[in-house]
Order: sequence, then C-alpha cells, then structure tokens
Amino acid sequence: MAFHMAFKHLCSGFALGAAAAFVVPASASNLSLEQLMALQQGQGAGAQGASLGHVRETVLREIGQSLGARIGFSERSREILTILGGREGDLDRRFDFGRLVIGNNVLPPVISKSQGVVSVQDNVLRVAGVLYQIDEPARFALPSPTWRNWLWMGLDTSPIAAPDLSGSLPTNDAERAFWRQAVAQGHAIGRQQAQEVFDHNMAFLERTYGGMRRFYDLYHRGVVTAPALASAHRVSHQDDANTLSVGDSIFRITAPTGFTQPSGWVPLDAPLQR
Repeated sequence: MAFHMAFKHLCSGFALGAAAAFVVPASASNLSLEQLMALQQGQGAGAQGASLGHVRETVLREIGQSLGARIGFSERSREILTILGGREGDLDRRFDFGRLVIGNNVLPPVISKSQGVVSVQDNVLRVAGVLYQIDEPARFALPSPTWRNWLWMGLDTSPIAAPDLSGSLPTNDAERAFWRQAVAQGHAIGRQQAQEVFDHNMAFLERTYGGMRRFYDLYHRGVVTAPALASAHRVSHQDDANTLSVGDSIFRITAPTGFTQPSGWVPLDAPLQR
C-alpha cells in the first residue's frame, strides 16, 4: 500500500531570542523539526573555530539523529493514522472479523499455505506441492478484533518534548551545519521506521485474516475439523469468601482444529454445498 502525504509541521515555530544563551523554550511540549534544527547553545559564529572535533561530532550526531528520528517517526505515524481514518469504511468491509467468528466469540484458526516447499535431509529430497500449516489455534476473542488491532500497533504520535540539552548543542557555524545534517538524517530514518512498522502490520493483518478465511474453505472441503466447543452453567460460584458469582457460564475449546484423512476431502474442482 502506497502512502503519499505532503509534509506537515507538528507545531508552529518559535522565535529565537538574540540574547538567549540556551535557545530552548521552557514551555515546549511538542518539538517540531524546524525547532529542533534551530536549537543551539549560543549565537556566536565561529566561537570555537571552524572545524569539529571527534567528540563533538559524536555528541551532536547521536543527539541530533535520535531526536530527529523520534520526530520523524511521530510525524509519519500521524500521517498514516490520518490516511487510515479516511479509509475506515473500506477497511471495515475488507477485514470483517465479525463474519468469521465461530459460536461464542471464537476466532477460527489461522492456516497458512505454501507451494513448492522443498526439504532436504541427507539422502532424501522431499518436494511438497502444497503445504498447509495451522499457525495459530482457534481462540476466544471478546469483543471481536478489527483491523485497528493490527494496523495501529507500534505507531506512536505522542508529542516530543524538548529535553535538557545544556552543553550538547551546536555553538558555532560548523557545528550548526553538522547538527542540521544529523537531525535531517535521523528524521528520514524515523519516517522510514514508521512506514516499515505499518508495512509489517499490514502484512500480518492480511496473513491473519486470509488464514482464517482459508480455514473455512478447507473446512467446507473436509480437509480440517472445526474446533470443538463446550459450555457449562452454574447457579452460583464462589472464588473466595468475599466473592459470589450468580448465573456463571463457562465456555471452553475442548478440541483444536486438525487435518483429516484424504478420503473425506471434496475435490477442488467440485462445487461446495454451503
């Protein structure tokens, strides 16, 4: 899935005070890329020479890239969530887990499919035309999950507060140029990381939903069994002397899904009776 969004500032810039010795506003609660680029220890040009030492380079690079990456990650996360918010209807229809639920809020197992699987062991070569594998067993889920349980995972839009960087900010023109470069590199890395998190989430969601639908296809063809469910009801139950549960119902998965023998399978080219 491709996402193309114009760059948006996280917050408006602030004015640099000409007489300020440490240009970080005490009330900054959400640091923007422009604000981070403009941070400096003082206003002097060439105050410590035109070149950087190895120690100063290391300090500026680590701090600049780290903060830049956090801003980039938060920025790209916000863009992705905005796009998802505009496509909620399509995603609700595409990934409707409610339609897959079995009985009392049981999600079906996730079954993967691989083709042309080759296994080599010493003097034995085995080639499987199609390999089905139960990756996740059936489980209870209340309420039923939605695509949000997967696509929102790991994304972070929390504000980036300006930390105390006293003594760790650029102090001359050479350091300021190096600092801006480090921040830009970190910012690009952070955006890329947020995109990779989303891409992983989308692949995981498609694999899970597709695997649950595959269960139904295999079940209707007699290739797998359905999970066995059992329930028990009690008038009352006490976990301890201070707790009383009335009308207690317990539901269990007593037997997981399993593969059947080929004799009962419905051929792939045969119509299914649903």
